[in-house]
Amino acid sequence: MNDIYKQANFYELDGREIAFEDYPMQQIKRGMQIFDRVLFIKTDVKSMYFSLSANAIFDDNQNYAMGVISIRNITDYISHSETIRRQQLALFEAEKREKENLEKILVMKDEFLSLISHEFKTPLTVINATLQVIELVHKDQLTERMKGYLSKIKQNTFRQVRLVNNILDITKAKANQIKLNMKNQDIVFITKCILESVKLYAEQKHIRISLETSFQSKIVAMDEEKYERILLNLLSNAIKFTPQNKQIVVRIREEAKRIIVEVSDEGIGIPEEKLHMIFERFGQIENTYTRQAEGSGIGLYLVKMLVDAMDGYIKVESNVDKGSAFTILLPDRILADIEEGEVSNIHIDDRLIQGIAIEFSDIYF
Repeated sequence: MNDIYKQANFYELDGREIAFEDYPMQQIKRGMQIFDRVLFIKTDVKSMYFSLSANAIFDDNQNYAMGVISIRNITDYISHSETIRRQQLALFEAEKREKENLEKILVMKDEFLSLISHEFKTPLTVINATLQVIELVHKDQLTERMKGYLSKIKQNTFRQVRLVNNILDITKAKANQIKLNMKNQDIVFITKCILESVKLYAEQKHIRISLETSFQSKIVAMDEEKYERILLNLLSNAIKFTPQNKQIVVRIREEAKRIIVEVSDEGIGIPEEKLHMIFERFGQIENTYTRQAEGSGIGLYLVKMLVDAMDGYIKVESNVDKGSAFTILLPDRILADIEEGEVSNIHIDDRLIQGIAIEFSDIYF
């Protein structure tokens, strides 16, 4: 050890040179104990890493007599650890670059989808307008067979419009560009209007649809158009996957400063192992019953994004062959200094009718 002292310089692992008075031998002379201290020792011949423990021995008068030092050469271990560290760092950097490249690709993909969706929307608008002109201007010249063909064209046009709108809205949501038009509205009245407007579709499958609420009126700050889209999507799914002579119930209640809106059905249900993917993009659930209704699998993904945008939360509970219950939790709040919506004069306007036609376009009876 004395030879090492004479020939070597001592360094901390970070490269700082250790002063002579802080050498291990000097420390134990002062009565210090050392446990597994790792040092880098450099001589003219070679360099080494040591793990060092030391203790002082005192005579009867408590004067320093000698020191006991145990050293272990850990150069190979340190070198191996450093190699692993460099490999891990290189792997981390590679994963970081891969993640950055993936994010760029995803942005490019979303931009591409947005561009393509806009390009699709223009001819779809023209097709829809042409269909309206034919039905209004030339309705007396249409045979029943021609009306049937036009109905199929319109339904599939609405399906494409629905897909395009969903893609565009998802792109906006991912870019944090969803614009909310918050007003103080009567959520009970709006929900009643929506349910009345979709009863026709439910009745075609002999499905009962009803509203249960603990209050007749409830004013809450909300974006009426976004709420309509959320509820219409949940109702369309419920009607798609609920057999004949069953029922769908929408419940509204208050709980812990939140408005709870629940859409429950007696449909085919969702397997427990599939529940985790229900709100994922393209998260369709394979089931033989689903052949009666088709979709892109992005509707519930968009619903979740819209609910999130309104500071809400959505969850689902389901049992196979017993039904599903989608629960939306929205903040129970009223915006100050905001003009209250004309809740007493709300009617089933063109926007809602158009929205229902689009949202229910992939239901076949």
